[in-house]
Amino acid sequence: MKVFVIFIAVLLLITGCAPKTLADPPPASDITDDTAISEPADGTGEDDSAVLNEPPVTEDIAPEADVSDNTTADNTPHEDTPLTSDEIAWFNEQFFNAGDHMFPNLFLLSLYDSPEDINLSEIFYNCIAQLTDEEAAQLAALDFFLEIDEAKVTTEYINEILLQYTGLTLEETNKVGLEYWTYLPDYDAYYHAHGDTNLGVFTIISGLCASDGTVRLRYDDKEVTLIPSGDSYHFVSNVTVAP
Repeated sequence: MKVFVIFIAVLLLITGCAPKTLADPPPASDITDDTAISEPADGTGEDDSAVLNEPPVTEDIAPEADVSDNTTADNTPHEDTPLTSDEIAWFNEQFFNAGDHMFPNLFLLSLYDSPEDINLSEIFYNCIAQLTDEEAAQLAALDFFLEIDEAKVTTEYINEILLQYTGLTLEETNKVGLEYWTYLPDYDAYYHAHGDTNLGVFTIISGLCASDGTVRLRYDDKEVTLIPSGDSYHFVSNVTVAP
């Protein structure tokens, strides 16, 4: 029996058919790992397929701060910054009390909590125009007084000024003050007769600027609020305040 076992062992050594152990690596043809990196077709030696096949990275990006919310992250109000003397001078000399028509001044002639309620009669009071004979005839038929200066303003011009200083069109307002004007549909224009002017000079004495750029300016016993618009401002409100 011992002779037979020795014979079998010698036979296996001669033929090289010893069984593989678990430590032996498999041949390359048996590798089935899907993460194996293959040579890219461009010959660069770098495989982009692993990157292209990975799901996109989605970082949590915080939304931009809402500038209409004048509070900090912990919901406490931001502290308004007083305007400097130079900034107040700019409002007094460059924004108000400047230009031929001084339109910004005219937005201080009525009180309103929102721009929809600005008195438009005050804004366009000084738009004096030379009427055509046809316009004069239509107005005379409506008992319009033609013996003094006639102010005329078209809807197009109203929209131009309102968009510049409020961001609104005429149809978006409550048309406050225009009930005292006469409208001619043929010309899409409003007419008013008067013999004076409402132009006046105002002096800003102090102001505050919020973190979102909103400015509150004090003059006389009133406070006008403006919000940034491009390189200028839009009117938001003009109210009476306690001294």
